[in-house]
Amino acid sequence: MPDRPITPPGVDVLDVKLFGADNLSCSYLIDAAEPALIETGPATVFDTLRDTLTARGVEPKHVVLSHIHLDHGGGIGHIAELFGDTTIWVHDIGAPHIVDPSRLVASARRLFGDALDTMYGEPKPVDEARIKIIDEGSVIPLGDRELHVLYTPGHARHEVTLFDPDSRVAFVGDTAGVCYGDAWQKPATPPPEFDLDAALDSIGRVQALRPELICFTHFGPANESALEEAAKDLREWDGLLRPLVLRGADEEELIAALEPNVGEPPGDPSFVRAAVELSSNRNSLLGFLRYYRKNVIGDA
Repeated sequence: MPDRPITPPGVDVLDVKLFGADNLSCSYLIDAAEPALIETGPATVFDTLRDTLTARGVEPKHVVLSHIHLDHGGGIGHIAELFGDTTIWVHDIGAPHIVDPSRLVASARRLFGDALDTMYGEPKPVDEARIKIIDEGSVIPLGDRELHVLYTPGHARHEVTLFDPDSRVAFVGDTAGVCYGDAWQKPATPPPEFDLDAALDSIGRVQALRPELICFTHFGPANESALEEAAKDLREWDGLLRPLVLRGADEEELIAALEPNVGEPPGDPSFVRAAVELSSNRNSLLGFLRYYRKNVIGDA
């Protein structure tokens, strides 16, 4: 795996070993008077995250989700049950789906089928009284530091980016896709909510914060230039796919056209398999197709 920038003091990367793979998905621990955990990963990695926090002797007082897709927040109910005094912060569109995860699970199962159970597991509901809503301009107080909230839809309607003004780190969730070192990035554009225009606008608004470091959930810190690369990739995918869709190309032809543009993530074969399972070209294509049907073709 290529070298990455080093996170500043007080920001720790916690590898959650998603699908048993190193360097695929992470949470972030913010050292503060009231420690904060950003992302929980899915239910399947709860034991790993619990053991990591226990070994560090840390009980987070705040848990913040960039969004509620199962690979980011499917373990939130498990964490809430473990840490009874923790406050859960989530965007208001996502909040009902961690109180009652049934619709979220049903949507994910349409994409992944029975494999969902071993990939992400079964989320537990969160007591509504534990939840605090965040949106554009919200500030999450951590005692001696704070996290500022930027509403960044595109990947999902309920996605937020978290900005730490002390360290000038932006925690972007999937707002800028996935990034495995400076050498390889890929848009994350799954159905049903991907919106190209919103995604490009959100990336631009994160850039306007002038962050010094970008922290991806998949995976780890990257240089600020990763934001421009993310926007460039989205525009290139659109330039490639849109004319093919408008002339009626089928899914097989579209994927064949996309694959050379994407390439293969860096790593050994087991990591490549895990990265493809997490963010397949087909699921990314389906997000673009739904966007085109809603906004270009007009039949969705």
